[in-house]
Amino acid sequence: MRFTVIIPLYNKRAFVVQAVQSVLAQEYIDFELLVVDDGSTDGSAELIEEQVNDPRLRIIRQDNLGGSGGQARNTGMTDAQGEWFAFLDADDMWLSNHLTELAAIAEHVGQPALISTTPQELSEGTVVKPDLRAKSTIHSGNYFVSAGGQIGLNNTSSTAIHRDIFERIGGFINVRSGEDLEYWARAALQFPYVSSNRETSVYYRGTMGTMEQLEVQSKGKQQPVPVKLQDVSPSLAMLCEKAANDPALFERDDIRFYVNGRLRAGMRINIRQSNPQNARLLRRFMIGSVMDHQTRVLSVAARLPRSVLRVLNAGYDLYVGKRRRR
Repeated sequence: MRFTVIIPLYNKRAFVVQAVQSVLAQEYIDFELLVVDDGSTDGSAELIEEQVNDPRLRIIRQDNLGGSGGQARNTGMTDAQGEWFAFLDADDMWLSNHLTELAAIAEHVGQPALISTTPQELSEGTVVKPDLRAKSTIHSGNYFVSAGGQIGLNNTSSTAIHRDIFERIGGFINVRSGEDLEYWARAALQFPYVSSNRETSVYYRGTMGTMEQLEVQSKGKQQPVPVKLQDVSPSLAMLCEKAANDPALFERDDIRFYVNGRLRAGMRINIRQSNPQNARLLRRFMIGSVMDHQTRVLSVAARLPRSVLRVLNAGYDLYVGKRRRR
């Protein structure tokens, strides 16, 4: 079997049938579909059983193991029969040519790799436009350079790995967020990264996914102050752990670019949350001389008083709101 598709499921009754049906509607048919119900309490798995009847679908049930889906993905990978593991979150969906494009990338790379198509990011309920270009561009690149320049270039619902990666590096770690980026970075230290510019997966905003839940929970609360680089994100903590045994790791230009890109993203979030102190701390963790335009602008904003940032952010939100209503 070429692909095992793995959907981690926890209380996504409103969306999961659409996700499952988008897999079963794939034009590429050599796959099995594993939905790993991670202790849902809203009848999500039962709804699938009521509305979907397909021999390629199997539902695996387990008690909730915490985190944001990583442990359910690990269960699916352990049980998988496929050569490649393709992931889809229960509140996202695929266009009908997603597995076809992943298969083309797999043929292109010809070896175990981390592969991805390009995701679309849309508000929930938005009409999806298929990517009907006659030909896509498949690119073998450096994951750390690509992700350092654009965090989220690939996401869980756009990505697949060869089973050799799972057998070599193990599964996802159990954290509340960032387990996907940690896994991609850990895989990219040992395996190639190959991607396509064809947009074949859809990441939906407004479904109260993990990041949206954390944003709501943290709103108005004082955010923890990062004391060291390891505190910033799971992927940076993993790289710091690897560097303890291989000090030359942080001498690599691509790793430095990735680390600084993650820190820039963190600065941007803290500035939008009117938290200049944390933004300044993140700037101090950057490796080497960082003089790009984005970092300079963020560094200036991080020196502004919190009261000024609140006014600027309120004005920005008002401006964006008016544009969206047009």
